[in-house]
Amino acid sequence: MIENGVTREYVENTYKEKIKSYYSNWHREVNLDIIPECLSVNDIDNILDIMIKKGLTFLSAYYFYKDNKIKMIYIDDIVLPYKFASTVVTDKKIDNKIRGLHLGLLNTVIINSKYRMIDGYAIYTIFKQNKEIFIPCEFRESIKVYNNSHSIDRFEIRKSLYDKEDGKCYICGRQMTLSKNTEKFSNIDATIDHIIPLAKGGTNDISNCAACCRQCNKLKSDMILTDELKKQIKEIVIARG
Repeated sequence: MIENGVTREYVENTYKEKIKSYYSNWHREVNLDIIPECLSVNDIDNILDIMIKKGLTFLSAYYFYKDNKIKMIYIDDIVLPYKFASTVVTDKKIDNKIRGLHLGLLNTVIINSKYRMIDGYAIYTIFKQNKEIFIPCEFRESIKVYNNSHSIDRFEIRKSLYDKEDGKCYICGRQMTLSKNTEKFSNIDATIDHIIPLAKGGTNDISNCAACCRQCNKLKSDMILTDELKKQIKEIVIARG
């Protein structure tokens, strides 16, 4: 077993036969520029199996491995509105998203029924730069932005995120309750968590928010949720009951 995570060189040297099989099946390059640090050797083995079976490129296969309900779209089918096509996404934003990918975070591009992009330009840019053929997408006709300075009903945002997670905390997995009375929140009441904390360069976009029980939200604080941190939080929650 290797130390300090799986490297590109390790994958290329260890899985030569699987990489050859992918090439022969799909005639596409195996791009390994971004390998999440949380992946084990077994994870890589399974991701390569998905690539061979479904023809997905590495990053999109990683997304599918983490969540097989994610919709995979040909990246060239995405329609860029003028506001995106005429704007160069900042290096800082791309660096923040890449850091999130290295930590194992999933970010989807949001498109409408006509494949027109609504949000997620930084992720789209990273997939393009990484020569990915497919990209993970979420279909929505519009996108709300969660911002304290806007008069948006925060309960409706919590309810939307709560429904998206089937009422379960995305960290500990417990069934949450949904209360309008924020002054009397219990530990299992649904709250809004920033997946990439604002302090770490995250945004208030709804795509960077998830439903999280109050207890896990407090324990996570302004840290980025790695697999190890998630495990530690779950252990604390179980211990406290």
